[in-house]
Amino acid sequence: LHSLAGASGFRRRRINGKIDFMKVTYSIAAKLGGGGIGTTSFQAVSGIERAGLLKRVYADDYNSERVGLPLRQKLISTHASIIERLPFVPQNYQWLIKDYLHDFLVARQLIPSSIFHGWNGHCTETLRKARQLGAVTVVERASSHPETYEIILKEEYRHWNLPLRPILPI
Repeated sequence: LHSLAGASGFRRRRINGKIDFMKVTYSIAAKLGGGGIGTTSFQAVSGIERAGLLKRVYADDYNSERVGLPLRQKLISTHASIIERLPFVPQNYQWLIKDYLHDFLVARQLIPSSIFHGWNGHCTETLRKARQLGAVTVVERASSHPETYEIILKEEYRHWNLPLRPILPI
């Protein structure tokens, strides 16, 4: 997004005769600035904020030591991870329910922006809502490249002396 923001004319567009500056809404069902995808998303959101393009960020929670006040003012915490503390929710469903709850909460409070950026499995309903509001939508999928998968699988199959079933190209 940072490189797109610098492209001539991309930061501004005319809507009904008015100039509308591009703004990004970002959503992730993880702790912003926490480990793993929380760190990845924090870096992305920080870059969008530095470029002056961040409208709002939705996250499950945030790391108060890393997320500064300017970013906190645009952050809404869904606290969907409360699901993980409920003893009656089966452990193998907690992440799935947390992600769905985050998506449900964000979709209901989403405000219009030029771009909506969400994470795979965290934004199904929010994508629909963002499109209804006229946003360009982007879905982030944290994963290795399929060729990397194939290399790893070949090594594991060889290590365990199992017959290899290759990944078929799409």
